[in-house]
Amino acid sequence: MFNICELSQSFKSDKILNGITCTFPDSEISIIVGTNGCGKTTFLNVLAQMIPYATGEIICNGYKIGSKEYKEQIFYIPSDFYLPEYMTGIEYLTFILKHYKNANYNQIDILLEIFDLKEFKDVLLEKYSFGMKKKIQIIAAFCSGTPYILADEVFSGLDFDTALLLEELLNFQKRYRSFVIVSHDMNTLNRFSNNIYIMSKGCLLPYKGLSQDIKNIIKQMGQTGEKFDKLQQYMGDFNTFY
Repeated sequence: MFNICELSQSFKSDKILNGITCTFPDSEISIIVGTNGCGKTTFLNVLAQMIPYATGEIICNGYKIGSKEYKEQIFYIPSDFYLPEYMTGIEYLTFILKHYKNANYNQIDILLEIFDLKEFKDVLLEKYSFGMKKKIQIIAAFCSGTPYILADEVFSGLDFDTALLLEELLNFQKRYRSFVIVSHDMNTLNRFSNNIYIMSKGCLLPYKGLSQDIKNIIKQMGQTGEKFDKLQQYMGDFNTFY
């Protein structure tokens, strides 16, 4: 179980995370949605120990954040990842998985084949496209053996076929581990609509409605709502666009 209690973080005078309390259950895919700048990526970065936090408590499977055991519970796929371009794909996977005691090296070959990277495993990462780099990160995450995988826009940059394969893998893997995914994509929300959270003004709240109704909620949030109102006003004026 992943428990977060009264988590807060500020940058200068801006409060980015505002007393977040939530629980991400075992064997589940949790989706976090919200407007740009609402704190989604900051939240994941805190959970992944990429940046510090001001106040609160974070415990994963009984281990407090900052401990060696906590680190072994989580694999993080950021949206703006950097990969060492002097390594080949297989060298990178081997290097990363050495840091996870429960890593499953036997899965590497089958996942490389599934994601069409088998013939590129000995190619330097500098030759990889963005989508290929995303795939190698996904393979590392699945092979890590961690109970939780955090991912920021994991479907971004993937072609349609790969997105379908990833969806199938996530649905299969959730029997054994949990995923916390930040996404702007309505397709992702429709794929995994059972456990959705909405981030707004640094607060994270569970959403129990239909996934297709979320876009109407997002439209009303902060500056996004103001922009939609302004767009509707402009569209009402025929001379504005013609």
